[in-house]
Amino acid sequence: MSDLVNTWYLSHGKTLADGEREKRILDFICESLGDPLADNFTTKDFTNYRQKRLSGEIYRVKSKQVVSKRTLNLELVYLRSVFNELKRLGEWDKPNPLENIKQFKTTEQEMAYFTAEQIDAVLAESALSTDNELLLKVKIGLSTGARWSEICDLTAS
Repeated sequence: MSDLVNTWYLSHGKTLADGEREKRILDFICESLGDPLADNFTTKDFTNYRQKRLSGEIYRVKSKQVVSKRTLNLELVYLRSVFNELKRLGEWDKPNPLENIKQFKTTEQEMAYFTAEQIDAVLAESALSTDNELLLKVKIGLSTGARWSEICDLTAS
């Protein structure tokens, strides 16, 4: 299965803005599944994996945090897209084993906001840092609501 993921990455994934991150996630899934032969990979294999992730038997971070349903839905989307894209490219000629798996129902998270006091505290703490760009990055984040990774990817231009 990891060979299939590598083929996907080289033929398509590396062209995606977030392709490297998606590949790391896909590599984790392959490793967690025991890197089965793609020909033998079934819907049941993925649903078992997903159940173990949900119960905390399989986790990606050192702290044993329970994974969210949203994260599991993203993992399903990423792996399903590997099969779909490789089929489109003529690299996979069998049915997508994940095509009939439904995503978990999730509720929209309520938007969270900092209070004026929290904003002042974050700005004060950032101003104390030895990282000269940190305060600017924090101000950009507070002003725009951009994700931290997006802010870090900004260039001066």
